[in-house]
Amino acid sequence: MKRSSSQKRYVRNTTKAISWLLVIIFSTLYVPYVEAAVVTSISDTISTSAPSTSANHTIQFTTATEIPASGKIIITPQTAKFTIPAGLNYTDVDLKDDSTDLTLDSSAGTGADSALGVSVTTGTSGSITFTLNDTDAVASSSVIAIEIGANAEAGETGDVQITN
Repeated sequence: MKRSSSQKRYVRNTTKAISWLLVIIFSTLYVPYVEAAVVTSISDTISTSAPSTSANHTIQFTTATEIPASGKIIITPQTAKFTIPAGLNYTDVDLKDDSTDLTLDSSAGTGADSALGVSVTTGTSGSITFTLNDTDAVASSSVIAIEIGANAEAGETGDVQITN
């Protein structure tokens, strides 16, 4: 059976459409999966609300789900409202899990009870990222308290604060 030119064009266009559809379907299967955990009872208590002034922050929240080993907690202040200054590092922050101070360092450790890694992106759209070690998780319903600034006193006392 001989096909007309319009039938050939239809088959060719249908084949292209199906090919593109398969490309789209398979490309979405390989997108990395990211999940944000739910937190409850979140607060940020600051030592001063004066504009353009350095301030201590105490951020507290309760986890609704477990944060797995090697998981992350990312603190991102409101863009253009706060500035994370150059020089702020793991010595200027504390993290407590149910009132227990956890050991912090510039990178996450290996093994039980090893350090959590802290990385800082500075500027008006900066962030502070805590990476859990490869063994320990944070249980669901844990109360997490993060102190940033001179109020961070576990290990070394912090000397750099976030600017309002």
